Amino acid sequence: MWRAATSFAEAFPRITRPHPLQADLGQRLPGLVTGAGLLVVTAPTGDGKTEAGLYGARVLGAAASRQGLGVLLPTMAMTEAMWSRVRQYVASSTTGEAPVTLLHSLAWLNADYSDPDADAVIEDGCASTTPGEFLRRKHLGLLSGVAVGTWDQAAMAALPVRFNALRWLGLAGKTLIIDEAHAYDAYGHALTIRLLEWCGHLGIPVVLLSATLSGSLAQRLVAAYLTGAQPHPGQRYHPRLPRVAVRRHPDRPDHRLAGPPQQPGPPPGHRPAQGQPHPRSEGPHGPGPEPGRRARTAVRRRAGARIGAGGVQHRPRRAKRPTRPSPASAAADSPGSSCCMPACRCGSARSSPTPSSTSSAPIPHAARSR
Repeated sequence: MWRAATSFAEAFPRITRPHPLQADLGQRLPGLVTGAGLLVVTAPTGDGKTEAGLYGARVLGAAASRQGLGVLLPTMAMTEAMWSRVRQYVASSTTGEAPVTLLHSLAWLNADYSDPDADAVIEDGCASTTPGEFLRRKHLGLLSGVAVGTWDQAAMAALPVRFNALRWLGLAGKTLIIDEAHAYDAYGHALTIRLLEWCGHLGIPVVLLSATLSGSLAQRLVAAYLTGAQPHPGQRYHPRLPRVAVRRHPDRPDHRLAGPPQQPGPPPGHRPAQGQPHPRSEGPHGPGPEPGRRARTAVRRRAGARIGAGGVQHRPRRAKRPTRPSPASAAADSPGSSCCMPACRCGSARSSPTPSSTSSAPIPHAARSR
């Protein structure tokens, strides 16, 4: 797949004046590598770490018989830029077709990647790097010869999730480059350590690139890879998957992972009779486990009951406080009374006002309302 390159100048003929890091790596690394291993490259920004990492992955992959390449970065923006660079590098360094996949959640928005007719042809003799429709499907991008994606695409292989075996199938034949190895939180570093343990156990070469990687963190990453690759004499080391806590629903026994079959719960809207214990409140010796705090609160709100050690004890509902009637409604409800205004909306029977003894004509409604 890859063309023969015994020096850095042969791998990157366009770089006529390599950086000191690149020149030193091209001279010393081929004589030190005898198989799969871990390479840590730390240098300031602008010293050519990306080309140095690609060359180191090429040397490590040839020594470990790994023809694939995987580049992992922390963000999608960095992944988009690195995909274009790796695509040009692969097109000029391979002898046959080498599809380069872009792995992150919004890869379909990249027009160059989603278009099957787009191809990066630099000059005559370059290989095609366009992935087919099959490799652009979900969970299948790591199966291509070269994959560039976010760091979580490989880190999920170290978790007990679906299709993690399919991810390991794609990672087993590659040399991994983890760029910006310092740009992760505590949880991300823990997953990186577990990922390196698996890579060391499976013999996957790894290249770590960083500009600000601390010494203590670098020692932890190197120790994790060596723990999986070189266990202590007389011991067999097998990396483990992190444990995942599964919360069981108290009212859905069919979702339990283990244990004897439980009796089905009460139907929705069921209210126990007076003195009858709730089927979910009899403790561990009853037909079901003791309900949790949320279940007890839901039953209390739904049935107006109190759950104790002995079951459900109904309590009488508090009577509503009587409301104080308004003067208008009291006057309207009194027998023999009627509203004095024809246009009033109090709801009582309307009657025409009785003329006053001093006036023969009724007082207008507007004047009365003032």
